[in-house]
Amino acid sequence: MNAGGHMREPLLSVFMPTYNHGRFISEALEGCLQQKTTFPFQIVVCDDCSTDTTREIIDSYAAKHTQIVRSYQPRNSKGANNFLDGLAKISTKYIAFCEGDDCWTDPTKLQQQVDFLEANPLFTVCTHKVKILYDEGVPHNAGEYVYKDLDSPNERIRNGVFFPDEAINNYYFQTSSFVFRWKFPNGLPGWFTKGMCFDHFLFLLHAADGLIKYFDMPMSCWRHHENGYTYLQNIDKNLFFAIKSFDWISIYSKINAFFDNRFAAQIRERVLLSHINSIEYCLKYEDYDQLRDILTREASFFKRRLQRNHILQTAWDTIYPEEGRELHLPWETPATSREEAPKPIGSFKEFALDAVPAVRDSVFSKWVGTAEYACFATVNQAIMAWLYEHAINDLYLPNYYEPLVDILRYKLQIRPYYYECNYNLEPDTALASRIPSGAAIITCAYFGKPTSVPLQRALARRKDIFWLEDRRHVLWTGQPRRAPWAVYDPTETLGVPDGGILVGPGAAACTRHLSPGTDDVFGTALLQRVEKYEGYPFGIPQRTAFQQNRAQAPLPNRPCSRTTLAMLRRIPLRTLKARIRQNYAILRERLPELAYWATVGDFIPFAFPALFPNTKFPRVDCKIALAVLAQKGIHCSRKWNPILESIFSDSGALELSQNLLLLPCDYRYGDEDMHRIADTIESELEKF
Repeated sequence: MNAGGHMREPLLSVFMPTYNHGRFISEALEGCLQQKTTFPFQIVVCDDCSTDTTREIIDSYAAKHTQIVRSYQPRNSKGANNFLDGLAKISTKYIAFCEGDDCWTDPTKLQQQVDFLEANPLFTVCTHKVKILYDEGVPHNAGEYVYKDLDSPNERIRNGVFFPDEAINNYYFQTSSFVFRWKFPNGLPGWFTKGMCFDHFLFLLHAADGLIKYFDMPMSCWRHHENGYTYLQNIDKNLFFAIKSFDWISIYSKINAFFDNRFAAQIRERVLLSHINSIEYCLKYEDYDQLRDILTREASFFKRRLQRNHILQTAWDTIYPEEGRELHLPWETPATSREEAPKPIGSFKEFALDAVPAVRDSVFSKWVGTAEYACFATVNQAIMAWLYEHAINDLYLPNYYEPLVDILRYKLQIRPYYYECNYNLEPDTALASRIPSGAAIITCAYFGKPTSVPLQRALARRKDIFWLEDRRHVLWTGQPRRAPWAVYDPTETLGVPDGGILVGPGAAACTRHLSPGTDDVFGTALLQRVEKYEGYPFGIPQRTAFQQNRAQAPLPNRPCSRTTLAMLRRIPLRTLKARIRQNYAILRERLPELAYWATVGDFIPFAFPALFPNTKFPRVDCKIALAVLAQKGIHCSRKWNPILESIFSDSGALELSQNLLLLPCDYRYGDEDMHRIADTIESELEKF
């Protein structure tokens, strides 16, 4: 109190965000209340609508301690509103941080840090060493402490004094150690959005205005537990940073502008680090859709750094193999091509697949029947050849489609138009009447489910347009083909080495730009790299990452290999259909809350589309589920990317693209495998 007997205004506010911290919140509050200070301080506790005992414990402490200020969210905001609403209550000179699952261990912590800042006005940030506490069962991947190494010939660093650019370039501080001169008593900058990693960027905004003091003594603890956000770092550090990568990159650009490029060099390194974490995540889990999206979006950024960074080099070679990092149209021959060497005689013996009799109910017979067809090295090559052969000028595409086709389309100088697919992936039937005469439209059978029958019938009545159905996810649609043309991708659906099958009138003419001959695309040397043929039916190889990369890249002007065609004529579709549908049924019965499809018609599902978050796991998003399952040897995928998302942002399809994960249920697996998937999901994702 002051001389008049009135309570003095607090000099410092402790900011304490919480969510379901019932096990820890008492320890966090006690660590704050036990601080021995010569100045008054308040504790602003912000609860994000906890569902455990957190609020009851906070209320019991607030009833005894008037310095506790409460800020409660009416519904869970996943941290964003909770953080911003709490900061809006802070107008003190200083701010300190202690999340509800961390704790302070030194009762002199605040006094030491505030005394230093009061005596040294050039310093804006004060931090210290932090001990890490691991709950039982949490991997000890982060070491024992979060600290700055002071072993340096530089006396300034030995004394724990750092410049802002050093902090931006190497960020080794933890939230529970922060005390700032609070810079925003009147509100945060307008660009400080809900998508930011708040403690990190708040640190940068405050550190940029002065010097940073670091005490090399542990005065707080950072807890790693299975319900904490940082637990994800213990599962997969790349995933933890990849989830927020593009948000961070966007915010770094805003910070760079905020400081008028003062820290441009350091921020470029932080942007590169964010990209590297995302790329390592994509390579680790073979998420090539996202990897291609990253490389395409930031192509100029990466090209300047390819020779200096082996991770970027690996990523680029994965998506654009062998062609010198240049994309070629399927009928283009690169200027550097050389005359092919004579076919080798002898050496490695390929499996004599032609000796195995073809079957009547084969995949090939179902796809092609009696129609005209053409075989290409990839399905994208088949589509491009079809567009080129029919001299298409105007092309209508779904707003969610294979991104590589989009890249190649621009090289053909075709005018793109997009039509909307909603949350159910069903275009409006009226779309058929909006296609102008002479234009082309591509419809997509997502995850094996065909285009709706009403739209198919409406398009079939249009004899004045070109209509192709993309069936890259399809083994069998359960209904006859109504589109004049269709394309199939055996690499996606069956895992064979290569192939893209175009079916429809005049298909053979689309091959006129292919090199002559029927030699395998991959050749003897590459076939030796394919994993051993195993399992039913008849020598289908397990797909390697290398195969998948080549299958999705635009190979030069080559036809489909003899190996693939021989396989497709010998794989019995009926047997595969029965196995896949049985696998799907098991997952549907075990995991009904995750299922995107309420029922499955007569078509063969490409995979089991599962929605994350869902009512069973409301705090698990797609990327977390993808990484956690991969850690347990279950590799899922995400097979589509949005195009022009801002135009169709209200359709629900954007939300679906972020929330849909494909669980494997194809012919390679049996009942035991499906139950293992369900058991793993139930046991591992319950931890979040």
